Amino acid sequence: MPLIASLNKFARMLPPARSKAAVGRLITDHLIPSTNSTVTEVPMRAGHRMLLDPRSRTEGGPFWNGEFDEDDVDFFRAVIQPGDTVFDVGANVGLISIPIGCHLKSLGSGQLICFEPIKTNYERLTANIKLNGLEQIARAYNVALGDHEGILEISVETRHGAQTGNAMATRIVRDEKNFTRNSCTLTRLDTFAAQEKIAKVDFMKVDIEGAEMLFINGGADFITAHRPTIYGEFNSGLMPEFGHSFLDVHAFFKERQYRAFGFADALLPSELTNPSPTTGNAFFVAEEKAEILLQRVSAAKAKR
Repeated sequence: MPLIASLNKFARMLPPARSKAAVGRLITDHLIPSTNSTVTEVPMRAGHRMLLDPRSRTEGGPFWNGEFDEDDVDFFRAVIQPGDTVFDVGANVGLISIPIGCHLKSLGSGQLICFEPIKTNYERLTANIKLNGLEQIARAYNVALGDHEGILEISVETRHGAQTGNAMATRIVRDEKNFTRNSCTLTRLDTFAAQEKIAKVDFMKVDIEGAEMLFINGGADFITAHRPTIYGEFNSGLMPEFGHSFLDVHAFFKERQYRAFGFADALLPSELTNPSPTTGNAFFVAEEKAEILLQRVSAAKAKR
C-alpha cells in the first residue's frame, strides 16, 4: 500500500523509538479501513527484509523502527556456530527466525527449524523465509510443541484487521474480544524428532507464552541426549497457568548438569545461582560447553 510504505520510509529516517509504534498504530487504525491489507515489505536495519503488518502489536515496533530484540539477536549470533542446527520454537512471523537464518547463511552451513502453530503466522513466516532466500537453510512446521499429542485450542491476538499476532492457549485467555480462536496440531518434541529423523540440535530459542515447561517435558529425551543451549523467554505471568514456574525449568536443567544465566546487560550474562520464580529471559548451557560459549559472548561484546 503506497501510503503505508511512504509512512514507513519516513519513520525509518527518525531514530528508533517505542513511540513511533504507538503513533503508527493510531495512523493505521484511523486512516486505513480495517478491510484493507497493510502488510508491507520492510527493510530491516540488519540487512534482511520482512513482510510485516503494522496493525499487529507484535509487528508494529519492528515495522516502524526496522529492528526487533537486537540484544537477543546479537546473543544468538555470538553463540550460533557454523554447522549448527537451531530450533525456533514459537517463531511467529520470523522476527527472530529470519536474522538467525541469515546468520547461518553467512556462516556457510547449518540449518534452522521453525515451529509456529497459528496458520496465518506460519504462512507469513514461510513467505519471509522465501523473501530472504533461506529455503535451503530454514524449514517451518505448522505445529505446536507440548507434553502430549492431540489438538490444541489456541487464540491469536488480532486487532483492527490484523491476521497475525501473538498467540496463547485459549483456556488461559481472559478477555477474548481481541483474540480469534484456532485449532492446531499438538505434538511432543521427542515424537517430532523421531518422526523427522532430526539427528542433532545445538541451540533452541523458546517463546511460547508460559507453556515452556510443557515443551521441555515433551522433549526431555531429545534434550537430554543432545544437550543444546536453550534460550527461553520464560513468561512468569503465564507459566503458573500451566502449573509451573521458572524454578521448575531451573531444576530440570540443573539435574542434567546445565548452568543457568540471565543478563545483567546486553551480551553480559549473569549466572543464576539463586533463581527466582519470576525470572524472565534466561539461557541454559551444558556445563561442558559453558566456558567456550561465555568466551564467544564476551568477544562479541568487545566488538560492539
